[in-house]
Amino acid sequence: KPDFIFHLYNDPDTIYRRKPELSVDEIIEIQSRIDLLLANNKNLIKIKTDRSEKELSDMVLRIIRTNEKY
Repeated sequence: KPDFIFHLYNDPDTIYRRKPELSVDEIIEIQSRIDLLLANNKNLIKIKTDRSEKELSDMVLRIIRTNEKY
């Protein structure tokens, strides 16, 4: 069992603006499936992708190094 499961997420409109490969409705459906799949994982850490890539990677590394719950 992994120590952490990182779920990087954002609101569907933002995801669509960044990469319009799927419709907003398809993004919502996929996010719902992911939420259901991961709902009972105590080692789940959800991180919103509203920061720079550097900030996100630093956050993930800090969590891994310190076992900090976010």
